[in-house]
Amino acid sequence: MTAIKPEVRELLRTLEHQQPGTTTELIRLFAVDAPVLLQRIYGAHAMRDAEGLVQAAHYLRSSALALGLSDIEAGALALERDAAAAIDDAATRVRLDALRSQVESAVRELRGLLDAV
Repeated sequence: MTAIKPEVRELLRTLEHQQPGTTTELIRLFAVDAPVLLQRIYGAHAMRDAEGLVQAAHYLRSSALALGLSDIEAGALALERDAAAAIDDAATRVRLDALRSQVESAVRELRGLLDAV
């Protein structure tokens, strides 16, 4: 599954041509920050820290939203919205693993997009 929609790819390319370096910086920030935020989400889940989970999920959602990564944004929003229940929900680990997979895929695609810009 492609994390980056074609219209978002085109928008990022256009942005890079209009404001050189902007897309590169957005992608660099996401590629660095998203894995750290995932670690914070996993850590908060393991520590049963709903507030920490909400905060990290919110930051991940914001980062994904800035790049039009709607699947990641939706997954992070669900965690953010349902954090109190997610702490005790055994199925949350499956959701976290799916979110990790989506982030890893998006980072790979975004880095590939940099080569094409």
